Amino acid sequence: MRPIITICARAGSKGLPGKNTKEFNGKPLIAWTIEQALDWGAGPVVISSDDPAVKDIFGEYIHRETYFDERPADLAQDDTPKIAVLKHIIFKWLVNTEGKLPSYIVDLDPTNPCRTVADLEKCRKLFEENRYKTLISVTDAKKNPFMNQFLMRNGAPSIPCELPTIVTCRQHAPAVWDVNSNIYFYNVKRLQADKSNSPLTDKTGIYKMPDYAFCDIDNQVDFEVAELLHRKYYLNGRSKK
Repeated sequence: MRPIITICARAGSKGLPGKNTKEFNGKPLIAWTIEQALDWGAGPVVISSDDPAVKDIFGEYIHRETYFDERPADLAQDDTPKIAVLKHIIFKWLVNTEGKLPSYIVDLDPTNPCRTVADLEKCRKLFEENRYKTLISVTDAKKNPFMNQFLMRNGAPSIPCELPTIVTCRQHAPAVWDVNSNIYFYNVKRLQADKSNSPLTDKTGIYKMPDYAFCDIDNQVDFEVAELLHRKYYLNGRSKK
């Protein structure tokens, strides 16, 4: 059975108000993700939002296999877990399709449009062949918590992730990745049973993306950097992955 492809875009961004509908390389930011999902064509696309501006943009794709999920206010808060939103979508889908659910959901974050249909196909292959519970896209971490990140404990700097021996160079630090908020695959049965609100499980796969796909948009600087990277590596056809 085909997956459901979800795109979740609430209205209340504090770092960059209205970011999902802000013009990004000639289109509203969210439009890039909607069109990538439709170009992939793997399944129906469900857009979840409480934002009237997002609903207006959705209207431009209503003739395609797209659906709009009106996000209730209690699921549109700053601290609302994404998994709670996905469960809401699943429940409504069950009601509207007489209980027929796909085996998995693919969630695409509109705040990082640096992906291709080829990326989505590679993720699908990894997810299905390995029977992962979840799969998330990542990039190489810009900073390593075993070496060049710290927090303050009792007024003094402390490495948050300590090892038995002190790490003095990047090459000796364990490999870590940044979740780039781009592509997520969820097994539906695992999602329905989940109580942790985390995509990390005892059987989570990762899909490593190029460094230029790192930028998840939270503020104006992120927006400008992501727009530049998207223009350079995607719009000019350089990205073949």
